[in-house]
Amino acid sequence: MHQIKNMAEEKDLWEEELDELKAAAQAVVDMVDPPEEGTEQVKILLERLRGAPQKIVKYLSDNTRQYVSHVLGLVKSYWPQANLTPVEGMAIECTDQKFANLVEKVKPVADMIVDSLEQEGAKPYPVELICEVYVCSDTF
Repeated sequence: MHQIKNMAEEKDLWEEELDELKAAAQAVVDMVDPPEEGTEQVKILLERLRGAPQKIVKYLSDNTRQYVSHVLGLVKSYWPQANLTPVEGMAIECTDQKFANLVEKVKPVADMIVDSLEQEGAKPYPVELICEVYVCSDTF
């Protein structure tokens, strides 16, 4: 009898944990693949959860594309003659160390740009730093 009671308690714990996992999975799925209003969900939770990694990658790609486009638009707005055609890697005369230094130097600018995309009234961008990365300048 004691063994049956223990098994029943264990079953209840497993059911409670399963319900919590379902709720957490539902929250993740709804975040990356929100249900459309007025439509009934055809896929079960497990199918939607399996598709979540691809949805997350697409979300990240779309946001990265938006942010890079925003930065390149800023560069063009201050430096219209900038040639922004796709390039492979950094400029030949730019060493890995120099590039790493430039990346570190502009991280605050990147933070400001990302913040400005998330909220109104952000500070102006130090465009010299943005352009410096583009041309891999020697000035520090």
